[in-house]
Amino acid sequence: MEGRKRISILLAILLLLPVWAYSTNITFTSSGTITDGNTYDNVYVQNNGTVVNMSGGQINKLYTHDSSVFNMSGGQITGSYPEVDIYALSNFHMTGGLANLFGLYLFGNWNGIGGRGVLNEGILSAQHVKIYNNAELVLSGGNITFGTFNVMDDGLVNISEGNILIDNAFINYGGDHPATINIYGHGFNYTPMPGDLEGILTGYLLDNNFFTINGVSQSEYARFNLIPEPVSLLLFGFGLLVLRKTK
Repeated sequence: MEGRKRISILLAILLLLPVWAYSTNITFTSSGTITDGNTYDNVYVQNNGTVVNMSGGQINKLYTHDSSVFNMSGGQITGSYPEVDIYALSNFHMTGGLANLFGLYLFGNWNGIGGRGVLNEGILSAQHVKIYNNAELVLSGGNITFGTFNVMDDGLVNISEGNILIDNAFINYGGDHPATINIYGHGFNYTPMPGDLEGILTGYLLDNNFFTINGVSQSEYARFNLIPEPVSLLLFGFGLLVLRKTK
């Protein structure tokens, strides 16, 4: 009887071990690493100059503060309502790995500088994205899928490369703190809907990857800066020169 009890206790401990391992929190107040075999629920990165490099492992939620930097080249950010929260002057830089998020939030401040998120490579998906208070999001590569995409209060977005699909954009286009979205590419096309309802913005980025942004009203469309690639500008200039010579 006692032997059975010991076995039951041992089985209970073994069943709980993954939960204990996954519920581990870690706070980086100085530079460090997250590698294969590391599994954390909440990761906090704090203090100016702190740099954390993630090359493997798995985390559920990431919070960066001050002017710290989180570099992700591998591993996964996923789990139960996974989030990445970029506060103050901190940076989140993704060059690989998988981030399958419920929320991607870039906060900032009112002094003209905010947090920054940069995606160069990797797979990034998020059901909800918010960029505001001078925060900046840079999309320059990788595979990106966003659900709601909310940019407001001096939020800045620069899009130049990558496979990008945004399902529903919400852009703050008025007031003293308007949002700005710069898209670098060619073949831009906007299909508006009657009555300033949601339209669709499409085109090609600098790497010739096609992008789609749904849910863009005509008034929101005014906040987009569609910047032709250098080759297009040169061809346009050459065309004007030919026209002048033929006149």
